[in-house]
Amino acid sequence: MTIFSGTAINMEMTGAGLANIMNTAGAEAALYAVFDALPLAAIVIPIYVFIVFISFVTAADSNLAAMGGISSTGITPSSPEPSVLIKVVWGITVTLVAWIMISYANIDGIKMLANLGGVPALFLSLFVLGSLMKIIRNPKKFEKFDESEEVGGLEEQNPKDRAV
Repeated sequence: MTIFSGTAINMEMTGAGLANIMNTAGAEAALYAVFDALPLAAIVIPIYVFIVFISFVTAADSNLAAMGGISSTGITPSSPEPSVLIKVVWGITVTLVAWIMISYANIDGIKMLANLGGVPALFLSLFVLGSLMKIIRNPKKFEKFDESEEVGGLEEQNPKDRAV
């Protein structure tokens, strides 16, 4: 971060015109202009693209697992992942929505979807807050812990069996 941002600031101060590139062609063009100014740009740019790809795939997989987990049953601590079919359906759905939005509204369509995605999250958060308030008012009603069951994988000892 320091090297790239310092290089960009230096380039702008020495008249490279990164601000003009950013205003006319976008932030990604300014980024590649900075990379072109670095030594070994032919190596740095492919490494950067690879890192971006890996980051995107990792984030997409995490999001698909979360959406699949929310929309499926049978998720347990021993089997925390949704089925592959559910993840594939969510992946195709997200891909189609993103492709349609980019096709008709360019990158601004994706930005709009990102902002709109917060609206359901707002309602979900309000619902969770309401549920939390309900639990706070009467926590015993929602307590499912049975003291006779195992605790942390160990059976509770009888006080007479404990070593003195």
